Amino acid sequence: MTQARLPSSTSASSSVRTDTSSRPSPTPSFGSTPSFFPSPPPQQLFRFQGSSSPTPPRRSPAPAFGSTPNFVLSTPPENTFVFGGLLRSTVDAPSGTHPDDPLPSVERDWRSPSIATSASSRLDNNARTPSFSFSPPPPSTPTQHRTVPSVSNSPNGTASPRSPDETESIAGRLGNVNLTPRQSSLAMTDVGAAIAAVANGLDEQTPRPAASSPDFGRPSPSPSPSPRPRLKAKQPPHNVEDEKPPSNRFHDPAVQQAFGKAKTLMSSLANALGSGSLHVNPDSTIQRLHRQAQDLSRFQCPSTRTVGFVGDSGVGKSSLLNSLLDSQHLARTSNSGAACTCVVTEYHYHDSRDFVIDVELFSQEELINQITELLQTYRRHHLPSEENETAVGAKDVIEVEDVGEVEDVEEQAKVAHDTFKAMFRDRLKDEQFLTTKPKDYVLSTLRSWVLEARPSQIGGIKTRSSLQECSDLLMHLTSETAEATEPAVWPYIRKIKVFLDSHILSKGLVLVDLPGLRDLNSARRMITERYLVECDEIFAVCNIGRAMTDVGVFSVFELARKAKLSNVGIICTRSDDIQASEAVRDWRGHSAEQVQELSNNVSTVQSEISSIALVLPDEDTGDDPDYYNKLFRDKHKAEKRLLQHQFNLKKHLVETRNTTVISELQTKYGNKVPARTLQVFCVSNTEYWAKRSMPRDDALPSLELSCILDLRKHCLSIVADTQLEAVKQFVVNDIPALVGDVALWVQSGAGSTDAEHKRAVRETLDEVERRLKKDLTGRNSMLSKIAKSFAEDFKTRVYDNRNTDSWRQTAIAAGSNWNEVETYSAFCRNYGSHYTKAAGRWHDWNEEIIAGMVTDLVVPWQRLCSLFDAEIEEAIDLVDESMEWALETLEDELEGFSFTVTLSQVLLCHKNTMLSEAQKAYDDFETSLSTLRVDALSGIRTSLIGQAMESSYKACNLDSGGGSHTRRKGYINGTIARQDLFRNLMRDFRRRLNGLADSLQADLLTTIRAHLAMIGETLDLIRRENVATESESNPELRSRLGEEVSLVTEKMRLIQQVIVG
Repeated sequence: MTQARLPSSTSASSSVRTDTSSRPSPTPSFGSTPSFFPSPPPQQLFRFQGSSSPTPPRRSPAPAFGSTPNFVLSTPPENTFVFGGLLRSTVDAPSGTHPDDPLPSVERDWRSPSIATSASSRLDNNARTPSFSFSPPPPSTPTQHRTVPSVSNSPNGTASPRSPDETESIAGRLGNVNLTPRQSSLAMTDVGAAIAAVANGLDEQTPRPAASSPDFGRPSPSPSPSPRPRLKAKQPPHNVEDEKPPSNRFHDPAVQQAFGKAKTLMSSLANALGSGSLHVNPDSTIQRLHRQAQDLSRFQCPSTRTVGFVGDSGVGKSSLLNSLLDSQHLARTSNSGAACTCVVTEYHYHDSRDFVIDVELFSQEELINQITELLQTYRRHHLPSEENETAVGAKDVIEVEDVGEVEDVEEQAKVAHDTFKAMFRDRLKDEQFLTTKPKDYVLSTLRSWVLEARPSQIGGIKTRSSLQECSDLLMHLTSETAEATEPAVWPYIRKIKVFLDSHILSKGLVLVDLPGLRDLNSARRMITERYLVECDEIFAVCNIGRAMTDVGVFSVFELARKAKLSNVGIICTRSDDIQASEAVRDWRGHSAEQVQELSNNVSTVQSEISSIALVLPDEDTGDDPDYYNKLFRDKHKAEKRLLQHQFNLKKHLVETRNTTVISELQTKYGNKVPARTLQVFCVSNTEYWAKRSMPRDDALPSLELSCILDLRKHCLSIVADTQLEAVKQFVVNDIPALVGDVALWVQSGAGSTDAEHKRAVRETLDEVERRLKKDLTGRNSMLSKIAKSFAEDFKTRVYDNRNTDSWRQTAIAAGSNWNEVETYSAFCRNYGSHYTKAAGRWHDWNEEIIAGMVTDLVVPWQRLCSLFDAEIEEAIDLVDESMEWALETLEDELEGFSFTVTLSQVLLCHKNTMLSEAQKAYDDFETSLSTLRVDALSGIRTSLIGQAMESSYKACNLDSGGGSHTRRKGYINGTIARQDLFRNLMRDFRRRLNGLADSLQADLLTTIRAHLAMIGETLDLIRRENVATESESNPELRSRLGEEVSLVTEKMRLIQQVIVG
């Protein structure tokens, strides 16, 4: 029987066949590498050329004697020129300066190989290796940049460009000094003065005040010899992509290069598949393979981690996110605004230079609820009881019980006023309408205004082409300016998503700007709470000067305590806001002495500069140019030393305080995150941007002092592990599965099989497919019953253990204890959670209400979660065992057929992917279980008990008139004592669990069915006659694809070695 063979490069090695025969481990590890990737010869090296990924600079080996450096000569950048074999930079040449003013420059032989490493980064070994190529500009090409000082009699006194021949002359070496006398009186002393002037000019590195042109008609003092000028190359600004990455293999330059090369190989394969006309035929197999190759060539690691930044208004969250995104002024705040709110803003990555903004609005029902609450707080403040009784009835009179309540009510009323003015603008010219009319009438009017004014046109997706345009749109969406005449839109917005090209986002992060937990807008506060429960990492942001006493930080850690979250850290902003005089006064010991010493250094140099300035004339009179030049150089050097001393002082102040604050915060909050070390960062956005656009080496000290680089590195480390796993999956399973399918298509047209054998093959393949579908997705499959099993487990182990009567009595007893609390109204205003000075801690009524329920259920819940682990492991084992049966059947029944090895490798890839995705589905389920535990067994406002008590707390807050204190107690105690309170809580608990189990089962079955469908397509490559006909009818395409498969197979083996290790 004639058998189809793979191309020689994939079948030549006998070691490959030997490796294939070994049974891979039945675990979803990345070790099960398809063996149709042959090992390369030992001497073969795999080079990643043309990759855009950063690579560590490597010192090139010394060239052999007589070898020619491998340089490409091309036209230099417009800001460089060649002068006498020296490369000079003119990028910083100030316009309008005197021709004799010195220019920053570099001295380097343009033929020397060492020029290629002159701009190496100080950041780390991961910076890109810069590439330089130089050639002299054409002699006839004029230059618009001033080159070197010249003393020729040209009208403007500047040097003109020289040809390469001129650079070898003395005149060329001296910047085209005109050595040909125009007057007979020009003597050699004049030439000496000209040479001295040029030498002095080249020796300076900084522009000096303009001096009058030298008078070559009179003698000048003989100049002292100047050292050969050293010219410094113009460095580019700091590149975020060159920053040292986290110590994770995903960020290893070799891994990144291999990842990029793998996508390049898929692009090449897509080109090969599209080289004919079959890829446009919807009925052809090649079209499917071509589409899959294109998808793999564009593969991006998915966004897998969300980091939330929460803090009160004014602490610098927007500026912090601008710095992390390296996009200055992207998110702005308005200092002139009559009202400004923090709308939840998510920052996502997209691979484009434009900006996409997606706006989600509140629903009409949500807006009406907010308007109702705002109106009540406004009337509560502005209606005194004696006026209220005669104006709108005693029921609108508000009892104010304590000073804290007065302050809270006043602040909330201001927010309500600003919000109403922003939403309704000219419609609300008469603000007395809000208080003089009956409440129902006012509320009805405001509701109708809301429905009419709701700006539905701003919802959805909008694109902006520049950073400025995006910033302007965000400003319009999130801020309110005092002079605005049109209604504001921010009160109607629930959330904004911004998609942009940013390095930190490109690695799979989503950054979220969140309102503080003390935001006076109740709806936004609840949104923040949900985000914090669901975020992968949370940072409480505060001003470093108030870090130890910041209530916003305390509230975040209190929420973390209730929800049992350990992924919380702190970011202190404005770390540069510190004065040396205050430090000397407040600090003690060596720290204070060091500050005084550094301050003295600054003062000493300042005095030195002042002394020089007293004797330095405004301009060089020409009487003693050497003396003038010396004073000018001394002043310049002193000014440079002053800058360094000032920075040393600032660095010491900032780092010393940072160390102290970090230590104190870790002591105060460290026990709140017992599972990990509390992460604390002290950053300065001002310091980050102060020198951001300067050359790299000049900017780096300030960038490092800002600590933004450290924070960015930490954020990237959060996502590194999951991203590495995604890349491994891509190169070990996704690509090999496609390459195997292409190889099977090539093999299908390479030979013929008689009808009897074809029928036997089809029957075997049909049986394998039928059995996999039945075992994995059939009605009696364990995967099809997992939701029912989980629901029964919950009922047996948790729901049936409910003791609602006992829980109710415990709650009633707790409510009775609150009746004598002096700050009862404060607890109601804060929805049950309030800090009492007497106890020195937070009390949470919601937690006390469900205390008995939590005590009885916490252990059964933990045991239930363990049972879920065991059952899902059994389900994953079923997938593994079923695929192993399929592989064994194919190898036993189809032994001797040429396609069997390749087919087995493709199925192995699908098996690994199914196991990996099934495990991910369960990981997501576990995350959802953690959130459900928070909702069912904690007292946060958005929990089940928090929502059950919400209406009672609002009723307390809306109550008015005499006796409201008694009525408030009635609202709270009445809800607690309800017979159905805990029954409803348990029903909601059960309903949520069943919903999660249903979603898990749906996700598992969707994954399995998708891969079974792909396995069916792979089997069709062998059992369908039209595939063989398609391959046989296109010999040129089949030949090219055979070569491409061989190339990809060979190189992917090496890529896998780099990435998998």
